[in-house]
Amino acid sequence: MRTNTRFDTLYLLGIGLLVAIGLLMILSTSSVVGMANYKDSYFFIKRHISYVLLGSIGLFIGYRIPFKQLEKHAFWGYFIALGLLICTFIPGIGIQINGAARWINTGIINLQPVELMKFFIIIVVAQTLARKHHQKEQFKHGMLPILT
Repeated sequence: MRTNTRFDTLYLLGIGLLVAIGLLMILSTSSVVGMANYKDSYFFIKRHISYVLLGSIGLFIGYRIPFKQLEKHAFWGYFIALGLLICTFIPGIGIQINGAARWINTGIINLQPVELMKFFIIIVVAQTLARKHHQKEQFKHGMLPILT
């Protein structure tokens, strides 16, 4: 279990500042388009706030999951993400948006499997580097297998 459950205040402050700047930018640039297309000048800011709330819930859940638990499932998560990436090329499963077939329609949202793959690649590379820490000075045995 986690022994230190305190949030890193400076880290959260930085995240909050970036989110606030993003909200301000969306508010200042999208009201005309929102009014013209959706008859609501706050359409885009409302949608973005809902995404920020979902992301905040995800941040809290992710914070509560111990890293050892992520490590335990990283290998399978990597291959599931790889399978989902391959599914984007199967007609009927993968959908094309703006000419690119990078999405899977789940019925509720369009999922981009590459985002899941990015997450698991970071964990798998961290695992590999931690396991090969004694070989990190030798490029041939430390980094080269990861890069290939």
